[in-house]
Amino acid sequence: MLEPQVIVNAKQLELSPALEEYITRKVGRLIRHLQGLINPVRVEVGYDDVRDADRRFYSEITLWVGDKLVRVEEAAADPRAAIDQATDLLKDEIERLRDRLQEHRPRLKDELAQASVRTMPVAETPPEGESPLEAPDRQITAVKELELKPVTVDEAIEEMALTDYQFFVFYNVETDSINVLYRRKDGTLGLIVPNLG
Repeated sequence: MLEPQVIVNAKQLELSPALEEYITRKVGRLIRHLQGLINPVRVEVGYDDVRDADRRFYSEITLWVGDKLVRVEEAAADPRAAIDQATDLLKDEIERLRDRLQEHRPRLKDELAQASVRTMPVAETPPEGESPLEAPDRQITAVKELELKPVTVDEAIEEMALTDYQFFVFYNVETDSINVLYRRKDGTLGLIVPNLG
C-alpha cells in the first residue's frame, strides 16, 4: 500500500527536524490505513501570540477522503500537545465519516465482500500449436465475471473509499456508460471513461 504523503508547513515557528518527524509519524500512523485517502495530507503548525498563553501553538490538519474534505484545528501551550490534540480530533472525525458512509450505504461492505465478482474456470491446455512456455504473460489464468451496479461518480467514490481496491468498475447512470475509477500512484483518483472510436 502506498504510504500517505504528509506535508508539514510552519508559520511563525521554527520547524525542527525532530518536530517534523514527530508530526509526520503521528499523522501518518493515524491515516496509513484510511481507505479513500487522497494525497497529500497537509499539516500546518504555528505560533500566534495574540491567543491565550495556553493556546498559542496551533495545529491544523487538512485531508481529502474521497470527495469529503476533513479539516481539524487545535491549540495548546506547546506544538506537540497541539498535534496530539489535533490527531485525537482527526481520529473522531474519521470515525464519524466512516459511520456516515456506512449509514448512507448500510449493506455496502457486505455487498462488496460477497460474490459480485465471480471467478470462472479457464481451460489449462494452451491453444493448438502453442506451447504454454512461449508466452506465459499472455495466458489468461482466471476470468472474473463482474456484476456492475448503476451509480453516480460520487457514489462510486464513496464505495471505493470503503475498500482497499486499486480500481472500481461501475455503470455510470449519468452518462449511461461503464467507467473505471482508479487510484493513481500519487494517491489521487483517476476516472477512465471509455470512448468507442
